[in-house]
Amino acid sequence: MRLRRQLHPAHHLLVAIADSLTLDAGVDRPTSIRRSVELASVAVLMISPDFLLSTDVYELEVRTLLRRQASGQLSLFPLLTRPCAWDAIPWLRNLQPRPSDRRFLAARRDSESILAELAREILSSAQVLPSSAKPFALSNSPELNPDGAQIAYSSSSDKIARDQLEALERLTLEREHRRSRQLSTSDLDEPIAALFEQLLLRRLPRPGDVVAGARLELPISTGSFSTVWRSHDCQDGRPMATKVFQIERAAHGIMLFRFRRSIKVIQLLQEHHQVPETIVRIRQISDDRLAYTMDYVPGGTLENIRALRWSLEQKLAAFERLCEAVSFAHRLNVLHRDIKPANVLLTSTGLPVLIDFDLLDAKIVTGDTHFGGLGTHDFSAPEQLQQGDSATERSDIYSLGQVLSFMLTEKPTSGYFWLEGIPVSIAAVIKKATSSDPQLRHASVQNLLSELRAWRSRGARYRATLQRAHDRDIFFKSFLVLFALIGIFFLLFAMFAGTR
Repeated sequence: MRLRRQLHPAHHLLVAIADSLTLDAGVDRPTSIRRSVELASVAVLMISPDFLLSTDVYELEVRTLLRRQASGQLSLFPLLTRPCAWDAIPWLRNLQPRPSDRRFLAARRDSESILAELAREILSSAQVLPSSAKPFALSNSPELNPDGAQIAYSSSSDKIARDQLEALERLTLEREHRRSRQLSTSDLDEPIAALFEQLLLRRLPRPGDVVAGARLELPISTGSFSTVWRSHDCQDGRPMATKVFQIERAAHGIMLFRFRRSIKVIQLLQEHHQVPETIVRIRQISDDRLAYTMDYVPGGTLENIRALRWSLEQKLAAFERLCEAVSFAHRLNVLHRDIKPANVLLTSTGLPVLIDFDLLDAKIVTGDTHFGGLGTHDFSAPEQLQQGDSATERSDIYSLGQVLSFMLTEKPTSGYFWLEGIPVSIAAVIKKATSSDPQLRHASVQNLLSELRAWRSRGARYRATLQRAHDRDIFFKSFLVLFALIGIFFLLFAMFAGTR
């Protein structure tokens, strides 16, 4: 409050993050920290024990502040208010907090002069901010807003009209089409910004909220434009996973379009009577199609394959099931375009489940909607990383080859030398699937599967032959040992009888 009095002439530019000095237990925050750190012009980070223990402040938010400060988009002022071990936390260690001698404000007699100096720095920074900067006020309780203004947040999806979401989706898609053709988008920027600001009035989901028929518990993973929460079904309490679109990404590229389109395509896949159990199932979708709930798969991802200690046969069997999922999607003209170990969940029995269709290409839904490179560097095909619209079925085959290499070596893919120790026939399949020239790869996933199964069949026959030879060898050696034991017995008997 003392700092706020010093800043009264420019209080509308101040963003207070985790103002724990006046936060009462049980008081809900009326604003969103995540939204504010993305849009703020000036931020004061008040560091105290409550800040470090707060469930509202995460490493991601602080890193976002540091990133925006480094790029000149924001002026950040960390302030040490009360004693705490802030420098023991890796994501706070690089801060340069006030006071400069790092003595906490609560233990100083000259705190007023330090606050006055900080206020002058903040006001000086505010004067050089670009005129397009959007100021936001974030505080922990209504009394902390010096001008008494409060932001109203939507508490449920039906507060945002479907036509507004559809309009934003259409406008961002049109904007990217124009950008790809190097045309002007100036007439789209203002309506997109207006719709985006309306979306930002939504309150972000938090533990205890009911979203897409499930009650959220805690976030378990965050992607480029969505967050997956562990949740449980509101009807029967079953463990579920709920994927929620990050509202602050709605105006970035065509992220909103991709997320909502992925829901539509997964629905189309799972409605087919032959859909394999290796493709993720959507159980319920939110009214605004910004979130959906799916079955919770407890076995982790293929990234943790080393801990499973699978045999070669188990790995190949799991990979074949994954190929069946991709082949099914291809038959329905759906390309995944982001096949990688992190996007393959494992059930408790080791069954792979393909997830994250966010980057899919679905001719059954839309036409040309690709802009720039797409995918993950270590697992996506070169042509796809250069230009997303050049991806074909063979691009997914490339990714499958890299995933198989990762599964067999249990190491990140990094060239063919990692194939050492892999049976020669399988290594040949991988090399063909991951050729830099798409025309040299397998023509289809079924073709890849046929080659792999042929090797497994030949290998099985070879191993059976070896086993039979081994069994005959064991029988012969056992017969010799038995014959020798009988001879020794008779020899000892004769010697015993001679001594008598």
